[in-house]
Amino acid sequence: MANWERKSSYLLREIVKFRTYIDSLNAAQAMKDKIYAEREKEKKSNEAASAAAAAAAGIDGAGGGSGAGLLKGAAAGAGEDADLDGAVGDPSTTTTDTTTKASAVPPVAA
Repeated sequence: MANWERKSSYLLREIVKFRTYIDSLNAAQAMKDKIYAEREKEKKSNEAASAAAAAAAGIDGAGGGSGAGLLKGAAAGAGEDADLDGAVGDPSTTTTDTTTKASAVPPVAA
């Protein structure tokens, strides 16, 4: 009879062990799903923010960007080299294309 009691006790311990293991697997799966959902939400918000920044950069660049400054400088009789490198000329006609181009690039997701 003692043999059956030991066997029953062993089986009960195994059942508890495997139930604990299954519970931990379920908790890990739930945590994984939660983390992936948060990452997907972050990714969508970053994409929306970069799209908004690109749209804003497009709107800002449309109202008198670098093309207007170059035309204005050429019409005033400035040399071609002065307009292309931006080293010489009226500071009011010099534009910052690099900031507009840099803001249109979406940030890299981590």
